[in-house]
Amino acid sequence: MNRRDILKLGVLVPFLRTPAFGIDSMPRDRLLNVGIIGMGLRGRGILELIKDIKEINVVAVCDSVERRLKDSLQIYPSAKGCSDYRYVVEDPKINAVIIALPEVLHYPVAKDAVLAGKHIYIEKTMTHTHSGLNMRKVGPYHVGPMEGWMPDSYQNLVIEQSVAGAETAVANLKPAQIGWGQVDVPEHAHNRRFKMKKKAWKTPWGETEGVKSSPPLEHADILEPLGPTDPEVSFISVRSTDGTPIALFANYSSHYSADLPRPYLSADFYGAFAVQIRALLKAENQRIPFVGIMSHGTGGDQGSSDRRKSLQGSAFERPEQVGIDLAKAVYRTYGAVQHKSWVRLGAAQSSIKVNVRKGTPEELEYGAFLLDRHRQGLPFLNFVLEVPYARHLKRMDDFWPDQVDIPLSVFRIGDVAIAAIPFEVFVETGLSIKEKSPFPSTFTLGLANGSFGYLPTEGQHELKGYETWKALGSRVEKTAATKIEAEVLTLLSKIYEQN
Repeated sequence: MNRRDILKLGVLVPFLRTPAFGIDSMPRDRLLNVGIIGMGLRGRGILELIKDIKEINVVAVCDSVERRLKDSLQIYPSAKGCSDYRYVVEDPKINAVIIALPEVLHYPVAKDAVLAGKHIYIEKTMTHTHSGLNMRKVGPYHVGPMEGWMPDSYQNLVIEQSVAGAETAVANLKPAQIGWGQVDVPEHAHNRRFKMKKKAWKTPWGETEGVKSSPPLEHADILEPLGPTDPEVSFISVRSTDGTPIALFANYSSHYSADLPRPYLSADFYGAFAVQIRALLKAENQRIPFVGIMSHGTGGDQGSSDRRKSLQGSAFERPEQVGIDLAKAVYRTYGAVQHKSWVRLGAAQSSIKVNVRKGTPEELEYGAFLLDRHRQGLPFLNFVLEVPYARHLKRMDDFWPDQVDIPLSVFRIGDVAIAAIPFEVFVETGLSIKEKSPFPSTFTLGLANGSFGYLPTEGQHELKGYETWKALGSRVEKTAATKIEAEVLTLLSKIYEQN
């Protein structure tokens, strides 16, 4: 077994995750002594995968739930069981630690493992697209809590490529400098929620609303957008000490640019940006490949096109143009970036509980009625997606808890702060975090460390519209955005005050 096999085990997960830390070279014939922390569904799944690999010896398994611990020891009887993860981290016989805990616990456990000199295999979510195959679905179903599944062939392919990227990054570590900047690109920042003249837009439940998300282009009933826009592109640049570009990580608040017809796949403007910024920086033929990244910001209610006007270009051309425009804007600013060899770093993480918005008895009954109509082959009654919404409410009632833990993270890189929120965050929240942050520059990663759906503000919930409809796409309480923003600002203040 080689390092690649180990890494594959570390990223084999429903929500496309990759190792947070690399591993150094180890002799290929050396027995790898492993401890697993967290023996829930994921931890036991990993244990089942590695139990018959002769190059791996599981020394210890750890979980605070006694039943899980007993089940794990039945799978691997020679391992020692414990309820305190520090036993695993501090055991000198253990070379590597596999962390399969809830995400809010990743940082403290991983930190202790790093300080103890352990190799670490840990998992995080990666990305979001509407023009690709689904990384969080099995057939027609979104995976929910307490449900497990194994990746299909495409998901395994993405895992393989993620592993290759992690291996390449670790192999190419070198001294570097870092800098950052911001630039506005307003031509691709448009609120996509509109107030309409007529209250005639049906919900899956047969109600009518005067709000429409992404209405038909140039529709006569469009009155005005229902929220602000954020045109800012924030970026962090990394280069070698001789000035050679290594990577550029950017962030823009926008939905995808186009829905491509099947069977086409696309990285949308995110991929176009990565290609274009590499070309502009003349980093295409480097011995060590340059990495350009565009990330998803607070674009829950922002898109790249103005629905009040006709679209320019085809579904294939629009994402390309958006990516090119964003890359050119960043490049125009790039020359003024001050790259530094040392900057202050910081990080903080917490978790808050929010309530899940489950269906009322009346809504569940009506959903069952819609599903029964569907089974009879009858056409939709209210809205073309009423059957998926009815299924969502049923699955939430069957599988989801009444509350969920929301992991929130913030990071400091010099004078830049980055917040990570596991939702499609609305622009209003993103702008508020920027304004109230103690840092000179702040941006937010949406859909980070999880995917809990849209996060409308309380005011947007009152206006209604697609993003507020109760389902897996908008599953938490109406006050969640307010609570999450407050916690993020508390974390930002914490790392700002750190020495």
